[in-house]
Amino acid sequence: MDKRPLNEMHLTFFPKTDVLYCSFGEPRKTLSIEMDNGVVLRLNPDTDAVVGFKIVDFLKRSMSAPIFSVPIGRQSDLASK
Repeated sequence: MDKRPLNEMHLTFFPKTDVLYCSFGEPRKTLSIEMDNGVVLRLNPDTDAVVGFKIVDFLKRSMSAPIFSVPIGRQSDLASK
């Protein structure tokens, strides 16, 4: 398994599926929560900390709006999903 510092962000883009993956630190097992906006959050199952995310239709979104936000909410908001 790849060893990366916890404060390092790793981005991977897959053009065929137009999906951007982002992870913080080294890969690990996560709990995924699908948000309403095409974003999937990856959470540490022990702490509920966000350890990564996936953005579906990344290029499509960036072409339609050069600047867009990805609201991921507060930890307390995630618990209610």
